[in-house]
Amino acid sequence: RCLSDWSSDVCSSDLWRTLAWAYYCVHRLGEALAAINRAAKLKDGPESQSIRACILVEKGIQDRRKASVQEGLAIFEALLASLPVHTWHIFYNVGNALSALSRHKDAIESYKLAVQLDDSRPEIWKNLASSYHRIGDHKAEMECFDKALELDPVKPEALVSKAVSLMVDFNKAEQAVPLLETAIRSGPD
Repeated sequence: RCLSDWSSDVCSSDLWRTLAWAYYCVHRLGEALAAINRAAKLKDGPESQSIRACILVEKGIQDRRKASVQEGLAIFEALLASLPVHTWHIFYNVGNALSALSRHKDAIESYKLAVQLDDSRPEIWKNLASSYHRIGDHKAEMECFDKALELDPVKPEALVSKAVSLMVDFNKAEQAVPLLETAIRSGPD
């Protein structure tokens, strides 16, 4: 739709929002935040707010700034209160924010809501497993890691997290080795 009128605010906002998401995907969070703020000045809406909240949460985690995580969480909570239809990604991101704030039981509940909306996302299962780890429910943790790896057998984050838990919580380094080897082969970075 932008091809017919490159100068419109809607088109410009879409482009800035797309750039913000691209920066977010490559972990250039400062630039992502600047781009989404520019998009929102031109045309704000739920999509821009959701992207901004994602950036704030991830940037807060990266910079160890609780205030940024809380700001992102507040935006997600406002979206949940205002939108008539909820998608898995909002609950997933609320879970991420709650987990970053060490509210692991609340994070578990949010991840469970995300799973109810889409149980085919390995990232939800992996983060749900990590929250179970934080509260010491290692049986549920392993079940969630297994589900994540059933959906994506080479997901590096799930492979490494499960391997670490096997070593630390179960003293089973021999079971951790193949997981770590697979993680290195599938995502050497």
